[in-house]
Amino acid sequence: MGKLYAVLGQNDALTMVSLPDGSIIGVLFSTPDRAFDFLRMHRIPAGEVVEIASPREYVSMAAAFLEADV
Repeated sequence: MGKLYAVLGQNDALTMVSLPDGSIIGVLFSTPDRAFDFLRMHRIPAGEVVEIASPREYVSMAAAFLEADV
């Protein structure tokens, strides 16, 4: 299984988008507004967006993932 490491700056946003084949891609933007612009530009339905996270939220999600018993 691959691992994803990301270091986010103060205003960065990591947007994860699910694809029709079930895979998920992560795209790093400098601001959440740019992430939303990208989604609108590529006509990605809102239902396919997994998460748009601030750096603080991303750290919390990563910590929860590391603690998960899988």
